[in-house]
Amino acid sequence: MTVMLLKLIRFSITLCNFLSSGAIDDGRPLRYRGDVFHPYHFNCTACGVELNAEAREVKSRPGFAANDVNQLYCLRCHDKMGIPICGACRRPIEERVVTALGKQWHVEVIKSFVIF
Repeated sequence: MTVMLLKLIRFSITLCNFLSSGAIDDGRPLRYRGDVFHPYHFNCTACGVELNAEAREVKSRPGFAANDVNQLYCLRCHDKMGIPICGACRRPIEERVVTALGKQWHVEVIKSFVIF
């Protein structure tokens, strides 16, 4: 019974991937390159402010050098970069953009709508 309880606890706790720095207690991890971290381990690439869970990772963007992609930015600096935000999911669009009905959309999102 104790082993089963420990397994349940292990799967419900989010662990930070930065040097085994422990569990993320507040439930708001920063997701970066497919892993989760405490947000305070990172600073904004542009302004240097300590990041929170709302930070954005710029994965690819035309006109940016290779060392400028896969970087983390605070929400304020990310908004200044002019990366379009999807009208449905409210996430940044860093690949192909579809403009329709006065908004910008991920291609995958717009394909899921049925247009008559």
